[in-house]
Amino acid sequence: MRVLLIDALSSTMAMEMPVIPSSSTPSSSSGFFSMVYRREHGLDEIAEEEVPATDAIDESEDDGHVETYREKVERYQNSGMDEISDDEFWRLIQHGVPTEEDAAAYHRQYTDTHLENIMRETNRLLDTRMQRLRAEFEAAAVRNNQIAMDQIENEMTKCAHLRYST
Repeated sequence: MRVLLIDALSSTMAMEMPVIPSSSTPSSSSGFFSMVYRREHGLDEIAEEEVPATDAIDESEDDGHVETYREKVERYQNSGMDEISDDEFWRLIQHGVPTEEDAAAYHRQYTDTHLENIMRETNRLLDTRMQRLRAEFEAAAVRNNQIAMDQIENEMTKCAHLRYST
């Protein structure tokens, strides 16, 4: 028996995984697929594996307790989006898996958070490139190579214009 699980957070990918009929172990998958499988098949009662906490924890409140899957789901069900750090998981818990009929704004690749993360990553790469270009510019200045300095300066200008403003 096979179950086709569609990754709702990235609607462009689908993956097929076997269902292992065993009452002692929940689905062999992890993360999002495991949560959807457990919810749809009523296995939340037996899902007691430890889940890494993604929210910031005050050191004075940390008593060595590791949050289980059920506790994390319960915490996300009882909190607002501004009280947690993983807004996509919260949206999934509160509203369920987006379907093809849902507006494009519900899909992961169109969410503001995803786009902001892409912008930050692009800016980080451009910052690294700018540092490398500055080092090359200084090396060309030491050699007094005006042609290389002009080429590097043009590349630095292009790099500066590619940055996203935040």
